Amino acid sequence: VISSNALSCVQTFSTGGATVRVSRSVFFNNGDFAFAADGLVPVLSSNVFSGGRGVSITRDGQTVDFTGNTFRDVTEVPLRLSAGVDLQGLTDTVFAGTITGSNEIIGGTVQGGAVWLSIVPYRMTNTVTVAPGATLTLQPGSVIKPSRFVSLNVRGGLLAPGTPAAPIAFTSLADDSLGGDTNGDGAATTPQPGDWDVFLTDTPAAYATLSHVILRYGGRQGTPAALQIAGGAAATFSGGEVSN
Repeated sequence: VISSNALSCVQTFSTGGATVRVSRSVFFNNGDFAFAADGLVPVLSSNVFSGGRGVSITRDGQTVDFTGNTFRDVTEVPLRLSAGVDLQGLTDTVFAGTITGSNEIIGGTVQGGAVWLSIVPYRMTNTVTVAPGATLTLQPGSVIKPSRFVSLNVRGGLLAPGTPAAPIAFTSLADDSLGGDTNGDGAATTPQPGDWDVFLTDTPAAYATLSHVILRYGGRQGTPAALQIAGGAAATFSGGEVSN
């Protein structure tokens, strides 16, 4: 049991080739992330993360055994990840108690398979690219909020199987009507057209399947479009909405 630390209770860095394996541990009531890694983390399994912030892994291009973890009463940032971190077993993670705040994607490149959950919104702070041959899957009900000038560039595959009852949304960080007050400023800011960049598929190998997907307040960098399909990419868009 590791608890009541002012900063992250386990923190690793990429220098020196550090490799960390953590299993069967309990982290709770720590001042920053319970576990923060900028190095290699082959195994982070069967742990409990409780209170405040959960897990931060920021080194791109690694696969992590993430099976059997539980997040309980995490009220700020359950997950902070580079887009190129592949958490194996993430969809079987248990979320218990009060789970609020938002997951944070700091940018990067999806290089294999990645799944984004619907339990809390995702805040994209830098542009994410899905590499050729890679696939990003969004759970029904997912809410994605890119920061200003941030885009999602799909050069591999995107699967967004929303439903009428659980649509998938890309919207402004200031849009409190979807996913709640993600930027934590109450009514101080309101969403505006062009608050995030474009959803782009632009290579012949790229494909996107968008079912019941909401696109709001997007379009920057010389194009008013929130969704841009070019370069021979294949995309289907059904039952969705493009507005504002």
